[in-house]
Amino acid sequence: MHRVQCMTLQTALYQLIGFALYPLWLAAGAGDYLCHRRTKLEVTSGLPESQMHVAQYVCIAVTVIAAVFFSFVGSVLYLVATAVAVHTALSYFDVRYTFSRRVISPLEQHIHAVLCIVPIVAVVLLAMADAVSANQASLLRSPPLSPMLAGLIIGSIVILSGAPLVEEFIRSFRATKQSAQRLEFDSGLSNTDR
Repeated sequence: MHRVQCMTLQTALYQLIGFALYPLWLAAGAGDYLCHRRTKLEVTSGLPESQMHVAQYVCIAVTVIAAVFFSFVGSVLYLVATAVAVHTALSYFDVRYTFSRRVISPLEQHIHAVLCIVPIVAVVLLAMADAVSANQASLLRSPPLSPMLAGLIIGSIVILSGAPLVEEFIRSFRATKQSAQRLEFDSGLSNTDR
């Protein structure tokens, strides 16, 4: 009976994460991307902000991949907790850097709150779900996710979160390069006028 209750709690926690928190995080990421496009991140806060977004993405990608393949016990829990803490710190420095360079609307600020809080809540819930598991000694997820579900989760973070991030980074990189070329050209013109 106790094992059945534990499995029911574990299943409920996994479903809460998989069907509510993770889609919410993906949707918030899409909203954040649209806010960045609207405020022309590439020419305002530019490449440094986009680089911070890449670093934040790596932190969350580590956490999602760990959730797919491993139980959140021992060293894995330490790794993902550290990744989420680094993500949270980077998000602070991201906004601090960006604040004076482009408009961060109230909507974007609320989206940032979701992007910061959801990973923290998800890690806590995953740790709770794995703590009630009967097989706490194994670091590998037991039972493992089906290959289709694992592929959907990893594919979603790559396609729905990673692809827009790459597009933003390329846009910012190009704008930075064009700005440097204009500055070099203008500097060359002013030197020939002398």
